[in-house]
Amino acid sequence: MFKGSPVVCGIAWLFCLFLLAPLAVIVAVSFGTERFIVFPPTGFSLRWYGEALSNLRLIAATWNSVKVGAAAGLLAVVLGLLVVRGQDRLAPGKRQFFNLVFLLPVTVPSIVFAIGLMFFLRSIGLLNSTTGLTLGHTVVTFPYAVRMIAASAPRGLADLERAASILGASPLQVFRRITLPSLRTGGFLFAFLISANNVTIALFVAGARTETLPVRMFHMTINELSPVLAAISTLFLAFTMIALVGMEKLIGVYRTLEARGSG
Repeated sequence: MFKGSPVVCGIAWLFCLFLLAPLAVIVAVSFGTERFIVFPPTGFSLRWYGEALSNLRLIAATWNSVKVGAAAGLLAVVLGLLVVRGQDRLAPGKRQFFNLVFLLPVTVPSIVFAIGLMFFLRSIGLLNSTTGLTLGHTVVTFPYAVRMIAASAPRGLADLERAASILGASPLQVFRRITLPSLRTGGFLFAFLISANNVTIALFVAGARTETLPVRMFHMTINELSPVLAAISTLFLAFTMIALVGMEKLIGVYRTLEARGSG
């Protein structure tokens, strides 16, 4: 897995262990029998998973995360597709400038952006609304969608689109038969995961009825630290891992990014 000197390999393995150890603790605690978080667990039980899946507030928060993540992911991909195709028609200098502009939501501290977004949404009457939360998550996920779409775009795509137009294809046919098949990425799913895992924006923008799953989990760490939190965290982790592995198997996101970077 790791190539190089034994010292480098040892450091790499220790680093991986450091990253995975907290996750292993959470998973182990979720199967315990105690009413409090105890590690190592003294028994085995699925009780906390049953309580997590029957908790109405967790179910409502999960549904809010799904709605907001799906809407934000779709908007981010559509906007990202338009941006990538528009950038192909710009000079390299202007293209680099817009790349930097589109990365601003990632480079600005998330809490600063969340506070600014809170004041802005309040001024236009969208604070504590699903629409306002979706707009905020779209801004955050948009840079990732742009990068993934740009990385998957094959060289010469503009020439293919131009050739299809010359041969009589309508703009809609060009987009549906040339552009979209050439830009098969996991942009939507990746944007959905970024949105579903975001807690900072939702903490400042969401209200009682638009509370997302990460915000509900955050409140649970303060008010009711129990193995139910470990159970829902394990389910959340499993969903994320399955989504990432499936995205790589079906679309080959990492292979696309590596090929683009070495090309």
